[in-house]
Amino acid sequence: MRLAPGWNDSKSNAYWTYASLWTLDGDQKTDEKTMEKNLAFYLTDMLNKSMKKGKTSTVKTSSVKAWVTELNNEKGDFQTYFGAIAIPNAKGQMPTSLHCLIHVRKYPGQNKTLIFYEFSPNPLNDTSWASLDQLWSEFDNSPSQKHNSN
Repeated sequence: MRLAPGWNDSKSNAYWTYASLWTLDGDQKTDEKTMEKNLAFYLTDMLNKSMKKGKTSTVKTSSVKAWVTELNNEKGDFQTYFGAIAIPNAKGQMPTSLHCLIHVRKYPGQNKTLIFYEFSPNPLNDTSWASLDQLWSEFDNSPSQKHNSN
């Protein structure tokens, strides 16, 4: 996970702007519905972990809503998606919605699927996305490299 400077400062333009790389074994299903389900589960889990610290009630998976649509694939991607996640009010711990770009690359010879998530509450034309895009464009994604799961 890479957090933008100021990611946890609600006054910062980079508030909740971050990237996460998942390295999964095998040829994983990555259609729109599967990605929506995974995003809702991931954000619910993240919210619940942060809320436990504050000893507040937990969030139900059904209360986090995600939608994902497939885009034209960006260079090198097996699939590219844009999505949004609606998040219940977590007492100021997170914004109420996040935008998401998802890049999928598959390496059958290595039996790996890489999924790179870019998150921000800012619209896609905001400058905060440039640093996330740079991370992905500079990523050494050769299948011979070892990647750690996040």
